[in-house]
Amino acid sequence: MACAQCKVNPRSHSFVKFGQKGDTGFWYTSAARAEELVDTTEKFGYFSAHMREAKQDPHWVWVFDCGGMTNRHFTSIDFMKRLVGSLSNEHANFLTEIWVINPNMWMRAAVTLMSPFLNKKLVSKIFFIEDAGIEFLYKLQGVNFYSLPWKT
Repeated sequence: MACAQCKVNPRSHSFVKFGQKGDTGFWYTSAARAEELVDTTEKFGYFSAHMREAKQDPHWVWVFDCGGMTNRHFTSIDFMKRLVGSLSNEHANFLTEIWVINPNMWMRAAVTLMSPFLNKKLVSKIFFIEDAGIEFLYKLQGVNFYSLPWKT
């Protein structure tokens, strides 16, 4: 189910289920592909609705693509705190891994700065994948794909 904003404009946010492997859903986000910036309390609520959707699966993997991100896509510390809180409190038991593909300096710094505030189990689930190449393809082995959102 889409958030209220995505019902109006399906390209508002980038959070799409692209595959399944057993009881694990695979979800993709690309800040650069979203038409709306998500950096206010109201907009975090929309994004949070997308993340709750991922909990329909007993487990989920979040693929966060930093490719194409510019300064305009970077979020505030306040947004990052809300995201860290949500991931730690609501998703730590469901979120199997977070794959940060095409990581940039901002994302590396954000993860480093926020790690002390994250659930320790969740920190161990964050993996940086330098590009969407061989390592990424290897991790996707066995996934039944619905789409390839990084190609659209």
